[in-house]
This record gives sequence, C-alpha cells and structure tokens, in this order.
Amino acid sequence: MPFVSPGVYAREQDLSTYIPNLSSSIFGAVGTATWGPIGVVTDVTSADQMVQTFGKPNANHLAEYAMLQYFSEGRQGKYVRVAVSGVAVKSTVDVLDGGGTCFTVDALYEGTNIDDYDVVIASGTKASTFKLSVVNTQGIVVEKYDNLVKTPTSDDYYVATKINGVSNYVVIKDNYSSSLLPTNNTYTLTGGNDGYTGITDGEYTTGLDLYSSGESVDINLLACPGVSSDAGVIKLTSLAETRADCFALIDPPLGLNVSEVIDFHNGEGSYTGRQALDTSYAALHYSWLKIYDNFTASNIWVPPSGFIAAVIAKTDYQNDPWWAPAGYNRGRLTSAIAVEYSPTLGERDNMYSNGNAVNPIVNFHQNGITVWGQRTLQRLPTALDRINVRRLMLYMEKVVTTACNSLVFEPNDKYTWHRVNGLIEPWLRSVQSRRGIYEFKVVCDDTTNPPDQIDQNTLGVKVFVKPTKTAEMIVIDFMILSTGAVITEYI
Repeated sequence: MPFVSPGVYAREQDLSTYIPNLSSSIFGAVGTATWGPIGVVTDVTSADQMVQTFGKPNANHLAEYAMLQYFSEGRQGKYVRVAVSGVAVKSTVDVLDGGGTCFTVDALYEGTNIDDYDVVIASGTKASTFKLSVVNTQGIVVEKYDNLVKTPTSDDYYVATKINGVSNYVVIKDNYSSSLLPTNNTYTLTGGNDGYTGITDGEYTTGLDLYSSGESVDINLLACPGVSSDAGVIKLTSLAETRADCFALIDPPLGLNVSEVIDFHNGEGSYTGRQALDTSYAALHYSWLKIYDNFTASNIWVPPSGFIAAVIAKTDYQNDPWWAPAGYNRGRLTSAIAVEYSPTLGERDNMYSNGNAVNPIVNFHQNGITVWGQRTLQRLPTALDRINVRRLMLYMEKVVTTACNSLVFEPNDKYTWHRVNGLIEPWLRSVQSRRGIYEFKVVCDDTTNPPDQIDQNTLGVKVFVKPTKTAEMIVIDFMILSTGAVITEYI
C-alpha cells in the first residue's frame, strides 16, 4: 500500500514460523462393537471413554480389546464401528398408557449394550406429570427425567423434547394418537443386535475407507484388529501407502504355527494365490495373546495389533518415534497372560531372515512376554526395512511439510529459500541431538530450483538424512591370551 501523506505508519510481518510438535502415535482402528455410532470416525481418548462410547466388549468384538490395550499407553484414538446393515438393530420397548402404546423407547444406538436395561415410569413431582428413569442391569439409575408431559405444545418438559438429543442411552418415539400419561411400571429394553453376524470384508473395507484422507483424519497408526483376510490386509497396506503418513499394523490369523505365519506373509502354502506382503508402511507381529477380560470375568485371546500400538505409544512418550518399539526396555507386554506360541531362537531366525519379515513376540524366562522384532514388511534390504526408520521418516515428513505450508504462495526466490533452510535445519539438529539421525543436509538453492522449475511455480528442497540404526545384534568377542601376552598388541 503506498503512503501519500506524512506520518508514522506501523506494519507487521510475522517471520516467527517454527516447526510444530505433532502427535506421532494416534491410533485409528476399524471393528465391531455392542454400542455406538456406525460408519463414522469417532475420537476416543481413554479406555473409559471407549467403553462409554462403544459399549462393553466381548469375544465377537476384538477391535475393542485392541483399543483398550492401546489406551494402556496411548492417549489419542479414533474408532470406526462397522456392522451389517439391517442386522444391527436397537433395543426397544413400548411404554403403555392403559389402553395401548403411549410411546416407544428405543436405544440410542444399535447393539446389545443396553439390552435388559429398565425404563421405569413413576408419577412426577408435579401434578399430571410423570418421571422416566433408565436403570442399568446392576439396578443403578443412570438417567432420570422428572415432570414430563405428553403434550408436544406444552413446554420443554414434553417427553421427546426433554430426552431426545440429551440422553446418552435412549430416544423417544411418541405415539401422537395417545394423550394419556404412561402407566407407572417397569419396562425392559430388549431385542438389540450388534450387527456382527454375517459381517464381511465389505463392511471392514468400507470402514477403512473413512481413513483415506490424511487431510481430514489425522492418524499415525492404522489397524483392523483380528481381520487377516486378503481384502482386509490389502486395504490396510494400500491405505497406509497412499496416505504415506501412517503405519499399518497387521494381525495374523489365530492358531498359526511359525511355518504357517511365514506362509501367510509370503503367499505360500495354504495361502498360495494371495499376494506376498511387501511394504515399508506396515508390519506383522506373531502371535495372538491371552488377556484377562474384566467384562466377562474370563481369559480371552486377542490379536497383537493393540499391544503393538501401545508399545509404539510408550516408545514415543518415553523416547521418540525413531526408537525401536521392541526389546526389554520398551517392548514388554505386562498385561498379557500368555502368548499363543513363543518361537524358539531357530524359529525366530527363520521369521526374521531369509527374506522373511515377521516380528516375533516371545515369552522369555524371567523377563516375560516381549516384542522381539521391529521389521517392516519391506523385503528389499534398505534402512526402511526397520520400523524405527520408517516411523522416523513418517514423522519427519509430516512435521516438515506441515511447517512449510506457511510458505506456499510466497515468492520463489532466494529469500524464501533461506527461510526454508532456516526453518528445517534447526529442527533436524534437534532430531540429531535426540539420536534420530547421524547426519543431515538441507539443500534449497538454485541447484534445486532451476529456472524451468521456477517457471512451473515449484519450489524444490532436498533433505539428506542418515537415519540412526538400532543395535539388534550385539556381538561380544572374548579373546583368550597367554599369561605373558601384551593386550595392546592384540587390540
């Protein structure tokens, strides 16, 4: 803006852009449930909230257990509930008025979670009103509404207005032909169905599709716990690769031995005809784990993906995403009672070499059940065949691109190039000091921005990094010398 008259004018330009801190272990999952919204991505931040939102889990709903395991260490989750359309139905009960149905009480969501809850009708505190209470199976009143009326035009105490959109459990369908007050009595909700029976890959893949946009759904980890079908696994890996900002956790089927799980990921043996798993954006851990389930007071086998998500979250909170989510320091699974099968050293060698990439979960004597591998499913021997390096790159790429969004539409000149270098280099030094990379170099100059590229409105940056490798094999050589030997001569 030109200044045409004398005076002092203040202007402001914000050059304080910095690299943001971003979450690195947000866990997104797809699965069935006894309660909750169907077909939407729902934010969940704790185990208690998971149960409140999606109901108490049981053996038919393994993904819920995976989320609960994640929340033993993690704090940010997203869950998509899937169900068979037409099979999932709500619990319901008709409340009578002496001559017929006064109104119907339906569960807020489809499922069995509030089957056998009672709706108790009693006289209201005010004359010509009634009271409605929702009572759980332990006899505890979880909601109570007083001074309700049946007349829609009366006031805010009309039963449907007072309850619908407010209750965490029920909705009211009024019978407008009845103007009578409901009969005082206890009415029991029944007939709910989780929509689990007959579920197919189609429901799971449709649920996974809701995570397809990295711009609208922010996640770092993705799983479809307990689902190991071809369609489910392919969808998981393809989503992670397409988004290129998250890591997929794949579960093997329950009941496989070591040879069978190797066949599973190689597309051989009983799995001949399916494509071998080969990607740096996913990992496979073996095998399933037994936990004690407080909800059913019994032991239950659950898939490993929830445990691995918890280990990754623990690793990020204790250290950083580029530390290996395995070993005694970070990979111990203290909430597991048993592992389905604990592979021997020879079996672990086979799982982890010869082109195979299956991460063992081992029950070590005295040290307990521990994640003992951190291979991605990439078969090509590069740095990206390790989870810590893949997650380092995912985190670096996400953080740097997020920070550089502020430079989009700025002039493509040396001043902006200098800003790019000044933005990225200090943060990479921080990553280096936290043992994520050995060495780095950021190049944003006329070598990465030739004239023809500038004419295409494109600014080029190259970031060279040497990722830190993990000490997975520690070799100690003991040298036996004679009594008169001089040690320094042998070093």
